[in-house]
Amino acid sequence: MTISGRVVRDAELRSLPSGDSVFENALAVEHYRKEGDNEVSFIDWKVYGGFADLLASKLEKGDSVVVSGYVKQESWETTEGKRSKLVLVAQSVEGEFKFKPANGAAPKAESQNEGAGDDGIPF
Repeated sequence: MTISGRVVRDAELRSLPSGDSVFENALAVEHYRKEGDNEVSFIDWKVYGGFADLLASKLEKGDSVVVSGYVKQESWETTEGKRSKLVLVAQSVEGEFKFKPANGAAPKAESQNEGAGDDGIPF
């Protein structure tokens, strides 16, 4: 599933008992209508591992992103009874940047001269 929207809150990074990091936030997704009564939906999303650390250091409230991943139903119990919600677990996030986790690590930046000849010109 792929959803585009704006980051609702500044980064929230937590550590799980296993020591892994988890980044949790929400996306504000605006639905445009001809009648002019636009609606906004808020979609919870999260990222685990090293990718979570990287996103927490890069994303800020209001950033425009495209998040791709899978939907997971989370359940818990409260004093009022059982509760559940759907969460988008991100596998890739795009914005003014593009990150894709590879075993929890950020991709290496490409050299500006990669593919360039001896004179530094790439053609």
